[in-house]
Amino acid sequence: TPQASFIWVPSQARTPPRSPRQLPIHLIKLNLAVPLAIARACHAEGVSYVGVKWPNDVWINGHKVAGALIDYIGREGHSGAVVGIGINANENVKDILALKGKNKAISLRDALGRPVERERVLAVVLAELEALMALPLDAVISEFTRLDVLVGNAVTVHHRSKEVKDPRDFKARVLRISQDGLVVKNSQTGAEATLSSEEVSLSLSQ
Repeated sequence: TPQASFIWVPSQARTPPRSPRQLPIHLIKLNLAVPLAIARACHAEGVSYVGVKWPNDVWINGHKVAGALIDYIGREGHSGAVVGIGINANENVKDILALKGKNKAISLRDALGRPVERERVLAVVLAELEALMALPLDAVISEFTRLDVLVGNAVTVHHRSKEVKDPRDFKARVLRISQDGLVVKNSQTGAEATLSSEEVSLSLSQ
């Protein structure tokens, strides 16, 4: 059943910040650490190539296997986040999408040729997330940059959506990840810009 094939994990973390400046750093690290933890868990299951796609997707060989949504909360001097993780575990995603003329997703079962134990995958995700959150932000950014399928590639920057054109849209090449967002170079003007996932979306240029 779909319930036995998919991993959906809502989780809440609450952390008292030591100073106002530490709050954004903690949340920036969390935003990068969650997809990295999923990628590490996929690798631990035996996936030969797994990458991340800024800001919060996980890909296997060009197909999306997982994603995360992070909702930040803050009140009464405390900070926290509600993290939602969705992983295609044991679904036959490629067969389903092939019937619909689409082929943009994959499951761990598709990639490995065998079913996986969802509880084991989840346990590794949580363990790796804890380990990543203990690292310095620079180390997390470095690992995310190394695994990001967008870095070094040409993309289209969409200001409204991938389906709706906007005069502000532009072609660019992704340079790197920074604590402020995704750094790109405008293909037409040569100017660098730092993008926020709350303001734009990206698609790989054909």
